[in-house]
Amino acid sequence: MKTRSLLLGAVASLVFVSAASAYERNGWYIGLEGGGNWVDDTKVVRTFDPNPPGAPFALATFNIPYDSGWAALGTVGYGFNGPFRVELEGGYRDNDTSSVVVGSLTEWSAMVNALYDISLTDKLALSLGVGAGGDHFTFKVPISNFDEGDWQFAYQGIAGLSYELTDRLDLFANYRYFRVSSPDLSGPGNVGVPVGTISLAYDDVVKHTATIGLRYHFGQPAPAPMVAPPPPPPPMAEPVAPPREFLQLGQALPRMLARLPHAACEVSAAGALFEQRRERQRPFRDIAQGASLVELGELVLMRPPDARCR
Repeated sequence: MKTRSLLLGAVASLVFVSAASAYERNGWYIGLEGGGNWVDDTKVVRTFDPNPPGAPFALATFNIPYDSGWAALGTVGYGFNGPFRVELEGGYRDNDTSSVVVGSLTEWSAMVNALYDISLTDKLALSLGVGAGGDHFTFKVPISNFDEGDWQFAYQGIAGLSYELTDRLDLFANYRYFRVSSPDLSGPGNVGVPVGTISLAYDDVVKHTATIGLRYHFGQPAPAPMVAPPPPPPPMAEPVAPPREFLQLGQALPRMLARLPHAACEVSAAGALFEQRRERQRPFRDIAQGASLVELGELVLMRPPDARCR
């Protein structure tokens, strides 16, 4: 349970880091790399069929150790506007044998790889990938005049780090676990004096390749994410003037309050004025046309004070 929790935490951390960073490569690219190559000891069954036919077979089983060697590889690939890439890889590996059998192992490989880049920072990425293809496995033993090779199925796992030097150029380091499926070689040669046919049946051959190289990208860098500008501040609201009725009411209120003690007299005087206007055939046209209450108050209460009401 504890191991499972640690694995889930590690995956979540990688996803979080990848989402928070900005390393991306898009479009076509080429790469060149070189470094060391190491081959695990390999079990081999050797069969010798002397010539002329009918002579007895010679059978031997042994493990072949290999010296440290070197490798050079080239890639052509394409990035899909995100973390995924696919590439074609061509490689060459060379290792000697100096014990049990004195000879050399050389290999040409052609692989198709799929990779996923995990952003660690805006310039640094961890790459994980797998590949499959073919490996031309050639083994040469000068003392036996044996020099034979053949294509075999091969597959690999890839892990590496890439660092962005410029918008188009990366410096990277890769490790490859490379496995060739059971090579089987057969050809003319001699064991001692007799001449005949030598057959070598290998177990799977495992290699470890560590390289450093440069990768050049032809595609345009990924565009920066568009960030919407903040909305403009709302316009300042213009002050709204109070309605004319309220202004007039505010101006009339002190005068109206001053005349409250004589309200009964003023109302009586206003009534008399109304009767006089009625007699003169001068109706309140303003009232008939929808005049406001304040305008009516001006007529009734804001007229000059009647001298009789003092």
